Amino acid sequence: MKVLSNGKVRRSEEEWREVFARHTESGLGAREFCRKEGISLESFRRWREKLGATAGESAFIRVSAESSSRPAWMLEITFPGGGHLRLQG
Repeated sequence: MKVLSNGKVRRSEEEWREVFARHTESGLGAREFCRKEGISLESFRRWREKLGATAGESAFIRVSAESSSRPAWMLEITFPGGGHLRLQG
């Protein structure tokens, strides 16, 4: 971490990855975490977007289904335009 003469802090990519790892472990929201760490929320958001999911956060959750010969339940929705949505579980 480098502190400039104007008091601003510059972090390397690796340092930002460490920040995001601490954020994930903290369980806090971004705003609260940044307030406690003394980090600019704007910089936090910019770097989070720049680094993407590799920063320790993922926008997706993996879902898998077990196959079964007969579904335990089924939901069917028919839309006014004639479309159908069928869910089985």
